[in-house]
Amino acid sequence: MGFLWQQREQYLFGLRQLTISNVVKNQSIT
Repeated sequence: MGFLWQQREQYLFGLRQLTISNVVKNQSIT
């Protein structure tokens, strides 16, 4: 169970990083 929780945390963290990088990319374009 702890393993699944860790996987979920890593997934959410990666998702957040991806969103941030996309925002930065969009800002640098404009």
